[in-house]
Amino acid sequence: MTLHNYTVEAPQASFQQDLRWSTIGPRELAMVIGKLDQLDHDGPRGLARKARIGSKLKLLDMENEGFLEVELTGHGESDARENRISIFSPVGSVLLCAEAGEVLNIPSYSAGYRLLVVEVKQPTE
Repeated sequence: MTLHNYTVEAPQASFQQDLRWSTIGPRELAMVIGKLDQLDHDGPRGLARKARIGSKLKLLDMENEGFLEVELTGHGESDARENRISIFSPVGSVLLCAEAGEVLNIPSYSAGYRLLVVEVKQPTE
C-alpha cells in the first residue's frame, strides 16, 4: 500500500498539506461504480455539469479558505505533484459526480475536511 502526501508552503495545516490516501476499499469501489452508473443514466445533461474523468475541479478548503485545483483521472494516471487524483482513490471517489456549489466531506487520517466545489471544468472532447 502506498501513501501519497500533498505538500504546500503554508504556515497552517490545510487539506492540501495533510491529504493522504491509500488503495481504495470495497466501500469506495461500490461508490465509484454507482457514480459511474449515475453519469451513464444522466446522459449529456449530467456530463455537462458533473465531475468525471478528465474534469478539473476548483475547490475551496473551508477550513483555511485556500483554493486547490485538481484533475480527476483514471487508474494509473494520478500524480500528487500535479494535483491529478484517481477516481479510484478515497478522495477521488468523493469528488466523482461533484457539482459546482456542492460541499463535500473528505475523510482523512488526522481529521475530516470540508471542501466547496467552486467550479467544474469539463474536458474537451
